[in-house]
Amino acid sequence: MAEQTFKPTAAAWKATIEDFPTALAWSADASSILVGGGEGILWQLSARDGAIQRQTEAHPLGLLAMAASHRAGLVATGGQEKYARLWDLATLEPRAVLPAGRAASVDLLAWSPTAPILATACGKEVVLWDAEGKLKVAFPPHEFTVGAICWSSDGKRIATVAFDALRIWDATTGELLRNFETQTSILSLVWKPNDDVLVGGTQDSTMMIWNLKAEDAFQAGPFEVKLRELAYHYTGNFLVTGGGSDLTVWDFSRGDMQGEKPQYLSGHQDLVTAITFQRVGPLCASGGRDGAVYFWRPGSVAQPLQYIHFDEEIAAVAWSPRDSHVAVGTAEGTIALIAAPGRR
Repeated sequence: MAEQTFKPTAAAWKATIEDFPTALAWSADASSILVGGGEGILWQLSARDGAIQRQTEAHPLGLLAMAASHRAGLVATGGQEKYARLWDLATLEPRAVLPAGRAASVDLLAWSPTAPILATACGKEVVLWDAEGKLKVAFPPHEFTVGAICWSSDGKRIATVAFDALRIWDATTGELLRNFETQTSILSLVWKPNDDVLVGGTQDSTMMIWNLKAEDAFQAGPFEVKLRELAYHYTGNFLVTGGGSDLTVWDFSRGDMQGEKPQYLSGHQDLVTAITFQRVGPLCASGGRDGAVYFWRPGSVAQPLQYIHFDEEIAAVAWSPRDSHVAVGTAEGTIALIAAPGRR
């Protein structure tokens, strides 16, 4: 572990919800923080002081996924019922109900980065919807349950992956553009910002890398545990992964990192549970089972810039729209606001 000579920081405020935070999201103007609770409640907290502004029962059987779109002004939630729901991002007023088809639940949600189009993954099927809740595209189903979905940065393509295949689709026509066979379950998926590489974290504790230009695929690892945590620097030059107590930094500046030696960032005393980069900045925040949140500058400094410690496992971390603060959710329902290094 790294010698901890860096200084701890304190939270601007802490609040408590009576639930496990499945996901966090910010309003477009950074005035509020949305929390999706595992027991089905959607919470809205003031970003100024953490006061609970609104709460509503989104999914009586439990909330599994949440995703916000500043472009659409909506937040989508998915649960263990046969539907997803759209809500007004500012008021939490319900806007639309999206059926899950033959699946029993809605497991994954992802908004297009360039248009108010939502992708939902329900069992083996992936469907695209507009902001009014109207079906846009229904893709042919995988043979196995979809493990991850991911949009290209230009919003023209969407990748879906299951045990049988990684598939890349035209998001407008629904045409299958590329198909790669897979031999393991993919748990997480991220597209390099220039859209020429896809990276997936696997059930067997490895990382799959698909170089779309070279039409090549290879594995990296193994990691300590199943790999779920993946985050790209906004330039695409660095990928940071979890899969253990250390963060691993992969250099993608020359292409797909094949043959490159990774950098290891040590600080956490237990498994990493969350990693997220600033939208257009160099800083990365990580959370772990040890209750710590660290701030890093991957590719530059190996030691953390600052940290804060909570008494519970970190469940979710989310940067504010202006990259100035991080919202944190712990497994016991503590929600906190932390200023980035150099901010107050």
